[in-house]
Amino acid sequence: MSNDIFLSPENLREMRVAVGITVPTVPEAHIVNPLVFMTKNGGELAIMDKKLAHSLLEVMVIENSKKEKRTINQLSGEENLLYFDLLSSFIDFIHEEEVIEKYDLNDTTARIVFNHDPWTLDRDGLQPVKRFHTHFYIVNNQVEDQIQKNSTVYGELTDKYERRRIVDPFSFLGASILFDIHSNLLKTTDLCIQVTEPDPEQTIEKGLPLGLNVKLSTIGATTDKASLRKYIVNLNALIDHSYNELYLAITGETSPAKLLKRHGVLNKKTVLENLSRISWLSAKSFQGLEEAIMKLRPASDKLFMRKHHLDMLISHNMLNGLAYTFSISKLISSDRSKSDILDINISIRLFGDTGGAGMFGYSGKSAIVLKRGDGVYSRIELAKRHNFQKDFQTYLIKQLNSNYAYKSMKSAQANRLLNPYYNNKVKASSEISQELILKIINHHRNK
Repeated sequence: MSNDIFLSPENLREMRVAVGITVPTVPEAHIVNPLVFMTKNGGELAIMDKKLAHSLLEVMVIENSKKEKRTINQLSGEENLLYFDLLSSFIDFIHEEEVIEKYDLNDTTARIVFNHDPWTLDRDGLQPVKRFHTHFYIVNNQVEDQIQKNSTVYGELTDKYERRRIVDPFSFLGASILFDIHSNLLKTTDLCIQVTEPDPEQTIEKGLPLGLNVKLSTIGATTDKASLRKYIVNLNALIDHSYNELYLAITGETSPAKLLKRHGVLNKKTVLENLSRISWLSAKSFQGLEEAIMKLRPASDKLFMRKHHLDMLISHNMLNGLAYTFSISKLISSDRSKSDILDINISIRLFGDTGGAGMFGYSGKSAIVLKRGDGVYSRIELAKRHNFQKDFQTYLIKQLNSNYAYKSMKSAQANRLLNPYYNNKVKASSEISQELILKIINHHRNK
């Protein structure tokens, strides 16, 4: 096991993974005009295509109001109602018999994923487009076949950056802390929830996704929307609040660091005294944090220099503030009795650069890594993608038009939501030559 991965279980080398799962891209010219639903208080959520696909069949829901909102908890109450109407409608839509038959969805899996990383602006992170957005997509049979074909174990991976992407230094400790947080929330929900205390070695042995795994029983295809909305919104708010408690205890700071800086760690005695006053923190998580703070080091200025560009992206330097992935997975089946569970996963990723739509646990593998942009979808595939999105838009209008006003957005307007991110990527790439990037990559691979 590499010395630069700490707080890891003894059987980490045996963890089942599948990397290099190829996903073609979508041509720039292929745009389905977004559909925008509006709330009475001025909130807007757009249902749109993506520039870089996670799957053939997918849509993205993105916040579109005049004042940018970056997290689920920055949405207003009305916007959250709309958001969960869209989420529930997607689950209902993919369980329509004609939709299952038309798009060959039987016994495939739907994933609903958003990332929380609102403050990292000086390196790639989980949430490059800062507006709150969620990926809705299908893991189809072709991807499933690739996953089985590409199956390997973590110990066989030789690329330093790929190993770090898959296992964040806080992957396992984060799951323990999330369990502590979630235990408090269970006292206030009436949903039928199954969650067991995470055990790192058992997570690996059973091929579970890294992070906290929660099973939520449903009635038919969906569950009571009000209870589901309350549970997810309250859980995310509690994660945010609890992280702020830990952040203050460990760094003495209450806000993210300035650009190209990271807060340091207080002396160990002070940190432990501060952590001991956090009543919800378990003894197991406390011990893990004690071990972690011994290994955390300040981010040196040279990590932000051009020649250390890739190390800053994915090796040493922590994201700025709280960063995690929240996902819901749902088996799609024409036999409703087979698909009465929502699988929820929350994974802490404080050192990463890949969100949970492109890297996730699935099908007995603790980590699947998509290789996006590999080729271009064929005309037949693009037509299927287009029809899927248009059918979903038609379904939404039928289901929601009595509660919300809606409008169609031109593709040029839609691009303004994403172009700031892509423009920044181009700018960042121009600051360091491709030749130098290749040299850095080869240097580390040959170590």
